[in-house]
Amino acid sequence: MKALLEILSDGKFHSGEALGKSLGVTRAAVWKKLKSLQSLGLRLDSIPGKGYRVQKGVELLEKQKITKELSSDFAETLEMDFFVTIPSSNDVAMSKARSGIKKNYFCFTEHQSVGRGRQGRTWISPLGNNLYFSTLWTFYNGIAGLEGLSLAVGLAVVKGLEQLGVQQLTLKWPNDVLLGGKKAAGILLEVMGDPAGECQVIIGVGINIDLPTNNEVEKKINQSVAAVSQYTSRKISRNKLAAVLIRELSKVLSTFQREGFTHFQSDWQSYDAFFDEPVNIIHGHQYVPGIAKGVDVSGGIKVLTAEGIVVYKGGEVSLRRRTDSYG
Repeated sequence: MKALLEILSDGKFHSGEALGKSLGVTRAAVWKKLKSLQSLGLRLDSIPGKGYRVQKGVELLEKQKITKELSSDFAETLEMDFFVTIPSSNDVAMSKARSGIKKNYFCFTEHQSVGRGRQGRTWISPLGNNLYFSTLWTFYNGIAGLEGLSLAVGLAVVKGLEQLGVQQLTLKWPNDVLLGGKKAAGILLEVMGDPAGECQVIIGVGINIDLPTNNEVEKKINQSVAAVSQYTSRKISRNKLAAVLIRELSKVLSTFQREGFTHFQSDWQSYDAFFDEPVNIIHGHQYVPGIAKGVDVSGGIKVLTAEGIVVYKGGEVSLRRRTDSYG
């Protein structure tokens, strides 16, 4: 499948016969492979007499291109894997954690069949359009020392995107990156190890680079979404973005290991999309109305309610903007 993807990545038409010769398979086998790629979300055009092409082409993720953007000393401290399709990059990183890997680890994939987001939601992961990866880091102060980590990761994603000219970026507590007020990236943290000591954190990141024009993703998740390509005049290289995020995340996570969320609090609040906005805090079937007042030093969301300022932590708590006025 990867060999076929590499041929089609140029965005030009290729006949079934030519593809068969290049791959050493029959045209029928080519057709089956093309159908498989389409089922993974690859946008293919098929025109009789011309053949098949990927709309706009596709820039495949390549380790060599990514490491070229990193210093050689830094690249040697990392281990990276690349896949065409896997169930979940977080699951692969989790397996690496169980194997006892010592290096900081990054797993990139072109497609996820069961990508997931916060609170068990599905993350739609079509092939080749966006950026899906997970990284594995070790922390030493137990679960309590991880408070605010998802917010710091969101800040790293914003800083990385800004370096490539992306505009109108904001953050939504606790783990969403917004573009023009719409969700463009999400973060999922999973923890294993000693709750009071050394633990491994798997950090999954999904970023919309380019989306179908038919709002297919919005229909599936019933949520407004945005893509990076809509908020920059430059063409974003997925390999360049991957390298920038590896650097930015490594810097942020190293600082977080030493100083926790306190170091990032004021910077995060400067991107807060909901500050001073009427909101609902949702916990199960309970809705608590209030006014969002930023985050505290542990990354909890501060909400002005009828009872005064209340701080809510992550977990099963969600934040939604209210259209009605407070009070």
